Amino acid sequence: MKLLIDLGNSRLKWCWSSAGAAGDPGALDHRGSSGAELAAALPDPSGPVDEIRVASVASPVLTAALTAALADRYGCRPAVAVSAAVAGGLRNGYREPRQLGVDRWLALRGAWAREPQSAACVIAAGTAFTLDLVLPGGEHLGGLIVPGLSLMQEALKGATGNLARLSAEDPPPLAGEPVGSELVGQATGEAMARGALWALAGLASHHFGVLRERWPGARLVVTGGDAPRLLSLLPASAEHRPHLVLEGLALDPFTAGQLPGSAGSRAESRA
Repeated sequence: MKLLIDLGNSRLKWCWSSAGAAGDPGALDHRGSSGAELAAALPDPSGPVDEIRVASVASPVLTAALTAALADRYGCRPAVAVSAAVAGGLRNGYREPRQLGVDRWLALRGAWAREPQSAACVIAAGTAFTLDLVLPGGEHLGGLIVPGLSLMQEALKGATGNLARLSAEDPPPLAGEPVGSELVGQATGEAMARGALWALAGLASHHFGVLRERWPGARLVVTGGDAPRLLSLLPASAEHRPHLVLEGLALDPFTAGQLPGSAGSRAESRA
């Protein structure tokens, strides 16, 4: 049995995989939790654990503590995923492949593996908002990184004199009103929230549109915790794949190594 773990900036997702079939993913908020607490919060397996794969964009300290606790609990040393120059026909477009965040690399692998002959615009809407483009046949062109919804609003509050105070005075939204369904806001907090939503939706729609002009069968694939808030503003063809990193983490070949930036880091690929 295989345990897959996606350790993000604020949430941990996991999935058990056995005999080529993946079970239902689970998730928990890990802010303020130790590695030992996170390992203890995971469910018991239904059989022996023979492989643990971890993808992490959290701090190296938390990642190391979690992998040590997982080894103690399940009796299996976890392998930490790293970005590779090429895997399964997908070619990393970064000049230095290891600079591409492993979550983005695995999301690209998960998206591309399903339809490798189609171009794709892959969006991850989380703490940071990332956009990556991949062409038919597996050529990753590169990507963009901008602040996510919360970071955009926090930046406005921290860099201006009145927006934090004014947004705190906003009345609550009307019951049942879908966030981002209107073009503009009618109070400071609304204006900031909808401005952030439309900025990210506009960026995604623009780049997807350019890609689709050249490759008409191009797909728009969206993942990340804020994806549900953006989907209503994106083209109707957008695919919501909430567990895209786990999908990529399950694929072979799998490249493991020390965390990016670690001294003497070395990668190894497993079929």
